[in-house]
Amino acid sequence: ALAALMQVKSNVDSGMFYPLQHAAVRALSLDPEWIRTRNDVYWERLQLLASGLRTLGMEVTLPKGALYLWTPVPEGQNAEQVARRWLFEAGVAVAPGTFFGPSGAGYVRISVTAPTSRLKEALERLQALGAG
Repeated sequence: ALAALMQVKSNVDSGMFYPLQHAAVRALSLDPEWIRTRNDVYWERLQLLASGLRTLGMEVTLPKGALYLWTPVPEGQNAEQVARRWLFEAGVAVAPGTFFGPSGAGYVRISVTAPTSRLKEALERLQALGAG
């Protein structure tokens, strides 16, 4: 009964979800070379996106330890408008910065967890849209 209660508690309140705990243990036991390789892949994707967005006239600052790029939206637009336009007109999904709190207003957040080929395709679609 206690195990069942702990399982429910783990899923409904601030307790850490058990499968996530097990995944963290597994991740921490991985070969450091695997982690370095993944970090290199994400860094390359960050640089690819930053370069592509800059060619669209967008301002980008590379993060020092994140899987996301934040970029200000064009003057006169808000993050929700930009995210909606990119999604419906170019098929590119980004998150409006306001999803993450009031300080995200005026920004969109772009994840680099998609495969590199998909990120290149997204940049091509944004270029065709004239985003920026």
